[in-house]
Amino acid sequence: MNILKVNQISKNFGRIQALRNVSFEIPQGSVFGILGPNGSGKTTLLSIVTDVLKPTTGNFFWFGKPSNAATRKQIGTILETPNFYAYLSGYDNLLLRQKIHQRGSPKEIQAVLELVKLSERAQSSVKTYSLGMKQRLAIAASLLGKPQVLILDEPTNGLDPIGIVEIRDLILELRKQNYTIILASHLLDEVEKVCTHTAILKQGKLLSYGKVDKILGKGLTIEIASNSLTELANFLQRQFPQAIIKKENEVLQLVLETDSVDLASLNQSCFQNGILLHHLALRKKTLETAFLELTEN
Repeated sequence: MNILKVNQISKNFGRIQALRNVSFEIPQGSVFGILGPNGSGKTTLLSIVTDVLKPTTGNFFWFGKPSNAATRKQIGTILETPNFYAYLSGYDNLLLRQKIHQRGSPKEIQAVLELVKLSERAQSSVKTYSLGMKQRLAIAASLLGKPQVLILDEPTNGLDPIGIVEIRDLILELRKQNYTIILASHLLDEVEKVCTHTAILKQGKLLSYGKVDKILGKGLTIEIASNSLTELANFLQRQFPQAIIKKENEVLQLVLETDSVDLASLNQSCFQNGILLHHLALRKKTLETAFLELTEN
């Protein structure tokens, strides 16, 4: 089942075209990352599917239906920097939001605080919270009312390494509990660690979308070096005529369109041909590499 279907959405701001006929589908239970350089249209797209902005053309469907009050109750959203009353406790901030927005019940507050690992600090004033704790509190607020979907815009923006790990672990835990999570981020390494699916935007145009494994495709790089790089390069070109061989800091980069290689056999083959290797390492294709390949042109 698809949670969200985006159909040929475009958005113009005067002469600026922020989105250009963007279409994709988000499956239930996925962690869907929307990636792109600054100005690619990520936040504009999230604003449209949360009814903050209207598209110039195109439409979208939540749970197979046009957006309406009922579907919006199934969506928890964080599109801005968390904003809480600093003098109130974390618990009281959530209680206030619950009363204002009429999402869920007071009984849920303790449960969502436990889920985001803030129950021990529930009665502490928010002014004593770190930025990472405030972000987790914002996620707790979005969980009130038990939505099926969470939308997070740059959830790790500005966080220190510990805060990033905490948000990453929380996203993985929420996925285990069958939430569908849609997030926009520029931290490709983090997206690769948590996302099952991704869409890549550039200048408002969708370049690629699908499972992360599909975006990565086949491909890996072998770092290899010997005392004679010229001899080694000639040997590798004979062994792998379709490969790309590049030199970087006295190490050759052997780029192969495959998803596996036997390094022991390669080492033995080099030895049998009189080439002694002093460096041999495998580097699989990353989401960052795929992202750069799609967006650099």
